[in-house]
Amino acid sequence: GEYSVTCMLPDGSKADETPESLLVTMNNIVAIETVLDKNEVQAGGEVAVSCTVKDVDGEVVEWDAEALVEPDGGMEIDGLTLKTQSMGEFAVACKAVDLPIVDDTPEILVVSAGDPVLVRATIKEDEVEAGTEVPVFCTVEDELGNALEHETVVDPQDGIEVDGTTIVPVLAGEYDIFCSAAEDLGALELVSDHLI
Repeated sequence: GEYSVTCMLPDGSKADETPESLLVTMNNIVAIETVLDKNEVQAGGEVAVSCTVKDVDGEVVEWDAEALVEPDGGMEIDGLTLKTQSMGEFAVACKAVDLPIVDDTPEILVVSAGDPVLVRATIKEDEVEAGTEVPVFCTVEDELGNALEHETVVDPQDGIEVDGTTIVPVLAGEYDIFCSAAEDLGALELVSDHLI
């Protein structure tokens, strides 16, 4: 455990106002180190975490460890394997199980987006009158739903006027609105939104 050690006069007066902390652990464990098998990965990839527990003499001690990730979310932690999901930068630190010992120099893991798999069209209005301007939000996404930075266009169709990312239905009816990537990204799934 962790103890606070304070000096004072024999009569109990004049106690030290800045006590020292003393950490007492099993096997004289005082430190833990974190190593990742990679520091950059695409979303959906896995990263293996290695934890090394050391005693006061710097010798390696066999002790169970777990991985802590900040910020929370963005990946699944399965033992010492990180299964990434969301893009971002994460701090990964090992912690000795059942001991208050955490690596104070965490490894940085950068998760980038995966390969593009679909283009999604989104409109906020479900039903409008003919002649109404309707904004369309187009996104290229990887298989985990992370938005990628690629130019997109709204697909033209009969009964719809397209002006950039805005459409105007000129004829009454029901429409499935699609977007496409402006550049050749291969065969991508097109996910539409419905407008009446």
